[in-house]
Amino acid sequence: MYRQQNNNILVYVLCLLAFLLCDNSLIFAQDVSNDKQIIERYKLMLNRKPKEGSTFDRLYQFYLEGPGLDVMVTDYQAETEDNPNEPNLQLILGHIYKRLGKDTEAVNTYKRAVELGQDKYYPHFALGQAYAKLLQHENAINSLKQAVVLAEKTQDATPEEMIPFLLYNPSCYL
Repeated sequence: MYRQQNNNILVYVLCLLAFLLCDNSLIFAQDVSNDKQIIERYKLMLNRKPKEGSTFDRLYQFYLEGPGLDVMVTDYQAETEDNPNEPNLQLILGHIYKRLGKDTEAVNTYKRAVELGQDKYYPHFALGQAYAKLLQHENAINSLKQAVVLAEKTQDATPEEMIPFLLYNPSCYL
């Protein structure tokens, strides 16, 4: 009888372990599916407002913790190839390059965003910041001046975004 109880306990423990292992794989599959949905939602939000900030930071973090930053670069490179005339995708790809320390690629991508969104201040703003990072001050000043003109015209820039404009061109506020 004692032996049968031990066998029953052993069978019970083995069944419990098997259930937990199977259940964890289902939970893991749900987490991966949820992460993909969350990434897609963040991508949609970022595409609507392609500024660096909390939305970009969170999307970057999801890629960092999940599929990896190489996948993020590949995803956005593919999207920019599929939609070559979409300035917001160019901006986002530029932000990714900038975050990865690929400053020359960031400048080139921001230049493309400027070409596509000439009447928007933010591509000029991002390009100016990228030039400043490369210590190309004349290019940075020119891009930021253009951003100021467009920001004043459209009233789209936040006060925080206007600070670099003032730093690179204080006479515009005097």
